[in-house]
Order: sequence, then structure tokens, then C-alpha cells
Amino acid sequence: MPSPPSVKGLLTRGDELEIVDGRLNIIAESGLPVPAEWLKRYEDKLVYELVSQMAIGVLVYESYSTGRYGAKHHSGVNLQFINLLTDDSRYAVFNADLDRVKATKKGPIGSPLPSGQFRVGKRSRFCRFWLNANQPLPPRLSSFHDYMGNLKGTLFTGVVVREERLDKQSIKLLNITYVQIVAAFFKPSLPDSSHTLAIHSPYKYHTEMPYNESMKRLMQRDLEPIQTTGNCNYGTSPPGSAVVRGRSIVPTTKKIPQDQTDEESLKGYDL
Repeated sequence: MPSPPSVKGLLTRGDELEIVDGRLNIIAESGLPVPAEWLKRYEDKLVYELVSQMAIGVLVYESYSTGRYGAKHHSGVNLQFINLLTDDSRYAVFNADLDRVKATKKGPIGSPLPSGQFRVGKRSRFCRFWLNANQPLPPRLSSFHDYMGNLKGTLFTGVVVREERLDKQSIKLLNITYVQIVAAFFKPSLPDSSHTLAIHSPYKYHTEMPYNESMKRLMQRDLEPIQTTGNCNYGTSPPGSAVVRGRSIVPTTKKIPQDQTDEESLKGYDL
């Protein structure tokens, strides 16, 4: 039975890994799409290995709840996240309406909406967060509860402002370039002294990564800054009616196929 894949192993054989808008993307050296079943099986492991090596405080969306928070019991929607490396909880509360604005068969004006449902305005901070997370607005602004599962598994960064509470405006999708990942996993070994310099030859990428084409691409790219989350102590999230949704997988980016058969190209992706 083949061993599970590793980030370094995939890079060494010529695959390109990157985090694009909060999702892991793998561009196979063969140019063919990575099998969805294989990616679904190993995505979490590869992401954890990647962010651990790079020491990035990554937030994973977990669920949401609705409630009335604070001393004045303001209504809102509470998004819950998990710090992938520390397993600590993080949250952000956005203003939202929890009462009906129109009379229906289910209740009069001002009566509470069903558990988990909420309304927000088009110019609200929640809508801005939603659009920044690359999510299309739902047909009705009162139907967000049907689409919250689209955030499941998405990777974010954010700044903690108090205990485990996040600054709403700081929450952004995680992006890490292929160049940054290669630099983190193939760091050059610095000589300890002139004596060790005489014994050990200088580090070269091709000794670890035998793929010239990828190295050409590396030389043409610039490094980009990596966003990290703030550090804080573990606290307690506000109460609310918890709602948990499922996860969706985003397909990988395609490249121009190489002159290989499908069996040869997918050989490294044992299912």
C-alpha cells in the first residue's frame, strides 16, 4: 500500500502547490487535473503540513450561529473559526436582523425568524465579508442560511482583538504562492564555518528538485508577503443557536497536457 503523499514529495517530483483564495490548488507536473477523490482524501493533511512548515496562523471556517449579544443584546450572526495549528477557537460577530420585517403565514412583523436565519443589508459588513470570500450573494438577502456551508473548509487569516474575538475587517482569504512554498521547504543550508564550507558543497535547488522547468518559473516570480493571524489567549465564544453545514471541494487548475498516457500521468495519485 503506497504511503500518503507529502508536500515535499509532490514538489520534488515536479508538482506545483499553492493556496489560492483559501483553497489548496495542485498543478500536476503531467499537466492533467489531479483526481478529485485523491485531493479530497489528502487535502487536509497537505494543508496542515504546509502551514506547519511555514508557521502560519490559519483560520478554518467551522460553523455559524445567531443570537443577541452584549449588554444591549444586539442581534447578530456569529461566525466560528478554528486555528488550524493550535486548534483554538476564534469568532467574529456581524450585525444582523433576526426578526421579520414583513408579516407572513409563519408570523407577524417583528416576530423572530426561525433558528439560524438572519437578514443583512447589501452594504453591511457581513455582505462585504461574503463578497471578499469570493461568494456570490444569494438571490434573497434573507436566505444566507442556505449558503453558509459554502464557506466550510475555506482557509482565512485574521487579527484577534480581544480574547478569541477577530477584527471583522481583518478576515481575508489565505493566499500562498508556489514560490513561497518552495522557499519554505527547500531552504539552503548555511555553512557553520570555513571548515564545513570546505567539506560541504553549496546548496542548489536542483539537488533536491530535479525539474528544470519549475526552476525557470521560480526565477521569474517575486515573493509576496504572507499574512498571519494575531496571537491571543483562549476565551469563550458568545452563545447562539449553532448551525453547521457541509464542505465543498474546488477543482484544481488545468495545465496543457504532456505527452503521457493517462495511466502514466496519474500513477502517483493512488486512490
